[in-house]
Amino acid sequence: MNSSARFLIWVFALVGIGATQLAAQTTNLKIGFVESDVIFQQYPEAQEAQKKLDAMIKVWQDEIDRMTQEYQTNLQDYQQKQALMTEQAKQKTEQDLIGLRQKILDYQNQKLGQNGELAQQQDKLLRPVKDKIIEAIEQVAKEESFHFILDRNDQFLIVLYGDARFDVTFRVLDRLKRGLTGSTK
Repeated sequence: MNSSARFLIWVFALVGIGATQLAAQTTNLKIGFVESDVIFQQYPEAQEAQKKLDAMIKVWQDEIDRMTQEYQTNLQDYQQKQALMTEQAKQKTEQDLIGLRQKILDYQNQKLGQNGELAQQQDKLLRPVKDKIIEAIEQVAKEESFHFILDRNDQFLIVLYGDARFDVTFRVLDRLKRGLTGSTK
């Protein structure tokens, strides 16, 4: 288990302990949850945004496939003719192949990489949808007197709304700053 996974488990355990302590202090604590993947699958604005993203991905993937096919064709052609080529022609063809392969990788990174166009478009198209969903969650939570709303998915729970009176962030920061952490054996 890597350190970030251990850290997340530790944080969720700490949140769980804090929630248990708060539950003991508050007799009428009301907690709800949503399944955000279901909301995204059924919310028309989310569906529309996803269709736009899928269309962009298809265009980019088709171009990657075309470039890859061109690379494969050129490579096979080179392999078949290699024995009859001069050293200078081999080197030039190999450099061309390396350049073409690099062009494919650059394009993939530019479009689909971590900071690529897809990430930017996801943020542009999905941020307004996510903001509307969070706003709706907060409205439901307040109207129905929920103290916390969690997002339940296959991996873990995430707090989407929390009543401010249950926020212990600054108590935790104070404890950390005063050095009151560590083993209490």
